Amino acid sequence: MNTIDQDLGSPDAAEAPAEQVVAEASAEFEPAAPAAIWSMRLTALLLALLFASGPMIAVLVLVGAYSAWADYLVLGLIALLALRLAWRYAAARHRRFRFRLDGRGLEIHRGVIWHSEIRVLRSRVQHTDLSHGPLERRLGLASLLIHTAGTDNATIRLAGLAEARARAVRDALLEGHDERL
Repeated sequence: MNTIDQDLGSPDAAEAPAEQVVAEASAEFEPAAPAAIWSMRLTALLLALLFASGPMIAVLVLVGAYSAWADYLVLGLIALLALRLAWRYAAARHRRFRFRLDGRGLEIHRGVIWHSEIRVLRSRVQHTDLSHGPLERRLGLASLLIHTAGTDNATIRLAGLAEARARAVRDALLEGHDERL
């Protein structure tokens, strides 16, 4: 017996239409918006240059006494390596991000080095915020901030969504909240 048949046999399934239960059970994970990769890349490139500036300054101080051309060669190699790693990391981060909205709530999978799976139940959602930074506005993106009941990690950020999709996810998460109060 598959999970859809089990769900249809549950007491809660008798109240909900069968099509809704099947649609919720087969909800697919959605990736980040295609434009989000540019936001991730720019952020990664800026951070890479910031972190690479320390070794670059050390090269200028340590190697500077020997030869000017060697300084520029080493600096160029450090910068190119940092930029290449940042570009690839952002692409991997974009590939590994996915989320799913179903009848119970929101599930988020993300992470390149440290993988995380976050499950937000609708009943735990206190309120939501949409955030639009300058780069996000330019790319037509938005971040959805979900505030949940609790103290540790009580705010979850769902970044990299198209603005219309972020609004739709927000509305779906809060659907029926006013009726429960």
